Amino acid sequence: MNHHFRDPKVWKTGDTWYMTFGVSSKSKRGQMWLYTSEDMVHWSFERVLFEHPDPNVFMLECPDFFPIRDPHGNEKWVIGFSAMGAKPHGFRNRNVNNAGYIVGAWEPGGSFIPETEFRPWDEGHNFYAPQSFNADGRQIMYGWMSPFVTPIPMEEDGWCGNLTLPRQITLGDDGTLRTAPVEEMTGLRENNVGFDTLELGTNQSATILDDDGGALEIEMTLDLAHTSAERTGLHVHATGDGHYTAIVFDAQIGGVVIDRQNVANGDKGYRVAVLGEDELASDTLDLRVFIDRGCVEVYVNGGRHAMSSYSFPNGGDRAVRLVSESGTTSVPSLTLHNLKSIGLE
Repeated sequence: MNHHFRDPKVWKTGDTWYMTFGVSSKSKRGQMWLYTSEDMVHWSFERVLFEHPDPNVFMLECPDFFPIRDPHGNEKWVIGFSAMGAKPHGFRNRNVNNAGYIVGAWEPGGSFIPETEFRPWDEGHNFYAPQSFNADGRQIMYGWMSPFVTPIPMEEDGWCGNLTLPRQITLGDDGTLRTAPVEEMTGLRENNVGFDTLELGTNQSATILDDDGGALEIEMTLDLAHTSAERTGLHVHATGDGHYTAIVFDAQIGGVVIDRQNVANGDKGYRVAVLGEDELASDTLDLRVFIDRGCVEVYVNGGRHAMSSYSFPNGGDRAVRLVSESGTTSVPSLTLHNLKSIGLE
């Protein structure tokens, strides 16, 4: 073992306490080690709980491990980690380090048995090292929106990084997890404005809000059956100098895109959440978008995909625009909610 041995996760099953660590083994393989204790003071090494199959992955940071039940009540176990060393391929592993999960089986005295492939927790630019806890039967997770670039874009303002919204984790029939904002987020809504069907012609755009007020939630449904646009969705943090961040459905890619090519400050690039075949075959696409002063979070189809990215606009009003590129767009419903402070100032 080398110096990579950190980030304990502790839980209790029966009368025994368990603790797992992220480890880089002597052969530089990313592993999670399992320890047991009867009193939380004296610990004994039990086994390697999990080894990442990719030899390029040399460390599993910030491990998480918890049980969850599927819609039929069957218990599964979820192993989460932030893989260091994974190589980019396609739209996957495009961040410096990449956090994700595997669903499988575990019983005390055994190793974790994977039953699914590795999937990312979040498909945006800035999400790392998530941790979860159980509250009243709900598995709640926060992630760290880490910049991972130099110079750090918010350094002159005296801060670095922030947490995502709290997300409730549930397990779907297809064996993948959903992560959607906790229901308490609806308690922050105020000044709600709803739109009936909105139609845009080819290459048209429409400003639906002149200024987002600093914190905004958007609920939006796209009618895919009656939309021909190659890219359609929102331009947020849109300022008078022409800068914006795009949150759009890209029909050619078959996914939802956060595109920062036109952002005013900070890192650029784009990220894609590729939709499943059943999602693409559906007549609708549901987006729930949260806009803060320096970031956006996008939840697709009830949390089947989540995307978190920094977005740093210039000063002035920050408009929200509906856009339709190379085709027409139909939006049967769109609702704006200003979000009030939780009162920690």
